[in-house]
Amino acid sequence: MEHERALGLIMVDNARELGGYRTRDGRRIKHGLLLRTAKLSNATAGDIDKLVNDYRLHTIIDFRMSAEAAAEPDPEIEGTERHNISIMNEMELRKQREMMDMDPGDLMKDPIKGFKTALELKIVSDEMYINFLDNEAGKKGFEEFFRLLLNEAPDRAVLWHCTSGKDRTGLAAVLLMSALGVDREVCMEDFLLTNEFNKDKIAQTRMFLNLALKPEDKHLLDDMLVVLDGVNGRFMEKAIDFMDSKYGSVMGYINNALHITDSEIEELKEKYLI
Repeated sequence: MEHERALGLIMVDNARELGGYRTRDGRRIKHGLLLRTAKLSNATAGDIDKLVNDYRLHTIIDFRMSAEAAAEPDPEIEGTERHNISIMNEMELRKQREMMDMDPGDLMKDPIKGFKTALELKIVSDEMYINFLDNEAGKKGFEEFFRLLLNEAPDRAVLWHCTSGKDRTGLAAVLLMSALGVDREVCMEDFLLTNEFNKDKIAQTRMFLNLALKPEDKHLLDDMLVVLDGVNGRFMEKAIDFMDSKYGSVMGYINNALHITDSEIEELKEKYLI
């Protein structure tokens, strides 16, 4: 896709960077250092070469659950470090799936069955991101995300991803951009870019679901598109409102729930802003 923030990868979806966004103090995020994508399992040799040589990629952060990562593992990329950080309570989800007799791969093998089950379990709802932020795995995982950024060399790129690069990845991007001083409206614009980057996939999935859904299930179509390929701004707005309400602000959440200090925020700004 031709877009000023597109990474130019062929077989990695939703691949873009945060470089160029302006902060409230007039600085902007450096180009080529903060990369966000979908899963890397289909990356071509050319994609890997671009990441290594054009972007000087060093750290890869995989927000997928262990079963997701095992099913479609990232390729081995020489000279990089890989960190698996699940921000979901996998043990609790496993118990819920067992109670509902749900196979972990159901959502992808049978999207309609998987989606209905996810609704029943309340895994999918407009409070989904709040659950990511408020559970202990999420707090621990997002703190580790920030600490990896703090420990990274200033001239080496960090890439974070989940499966589709939109929900867990998008939430991490909003937290980081907020820490760097980017306005809430701009954070939301970046979050919603998934719908532009994935517009062809969304159109294809819409066609499939229109054919696959029974008449009594047609009302699920738009919500399923959000879960499978797109994003809904309401999900992120609720997450930000949650942080405002419980912690005073997004920065309050970063300081108090993730234990990232103001001096560490300044370190990040020195590293990633110009």
